[in-house]
Amino acid sequence: MEDLIELDRQAREWIAAPHAFFKAFSRTARRFQHQHPSARLRTMTFVGAPEEFLSSRPLQFHVWENTTRVRSWEEVLSTVVAAVARAKPRLLLDLDRAGLLPWVVRADPSLDLLEALRQAQVTLRLDSLAEAFRKTQWLLLMAGVKLNEAVVQVDPFTDEQWKVREAQIEARRAEQKRVLREIDLARKQWADAHPEEQPGCGDGAKWTPEPFTF
Repeated sequence: MEDLIELDRQAREWIAAPHAFFKAFSRTARRFQHQHPSARLRTMTFVGAPEEFLSSRPLQFHVWENTTRVRSWEEVLSTVVAAVARAKPRLLLDLDRAGLLPWVVRADPSLDLLEALRQAQVTLRLDSLAEAFRKTQWLLLMAGVKLNEAVVQVDPFTDEQWKVREAQIEARRAEQKRVLREIDLARKQWADAHPEEQPGCGDGAKWTPEPFTF
């Protein structure tokens, strides 16, 4: 019990200032990003405050080498609860018995928490979306997952915003191609106007070294 209380205290400290304790990205996050490339979507870890995340729509959640499709931040939290129940059922029971999961409410209080989860007889009751995000961070930390080792893929754009952003990307690419074409053309024109300056041309090309003698 004392260990859980100390871990709870430490987790709350980490959540209060996540950037002070964790690097934003990890190898896990970079690997996920490499495996799920997208110009539109963004790969994020859970290092940050709710306001850094909640304006974006979550699409995939990744932890312990498993990726789950999600549709909301509430679903991210329920996915984490389910993942911890599968991977560390004893921990979840201990947290419940220690009174650290008052927001996990069983329809039938007499049911064991794991059995209630199995029967889908559990409701996660929280005051706000921000609180749901912080509980996600808290449960990950209590389960031994660093905040930069859990990954969420989000869409930071509405469809209208993405149309504007996509047009800007295409315009920038077209401009870069135009500049490169102009550089190549200038090089060719200079080479055509100065053939004597080209490697292999001029007097140097006519010089033949004497053979070695011993």
